[in-house]
Amino acid sequence: MQKLLLTQFTELDIRRIFREEMESVFKENFKKEEQDIVPIQKAMKITSLARQTIYGLVNSNDIPFIKSEGHKKLFFSRIALLEWIKNGREHK
Repeated sequence: MQKLLLTQFTELDIRRIFREEMESVFKENFKKEEQDIVPIQKAMKITSLARQTIYGLVNSNDIPFIKSEGHKKLFFSRIALLEWIKNGREHK
């Protein structure tokens, strides 16, 4: 059975409301993804490891990391680090 909703919204109103809701969802998801990428200072807190230990693990490719192209800065995915810890700190 099909439900019918009677409203005085115009088609443009409905499109605007839909667009605003979709933008809100995308912004929220983008913020979550943005918060997932962290610098080495936060990676140190997440893993309870010293900076030099993390650099050593990066050098031996034993910890998941992200290196931005053309830059020397290292970044880490909070989710990947937590999975790495959960799996016994083994890099895949």
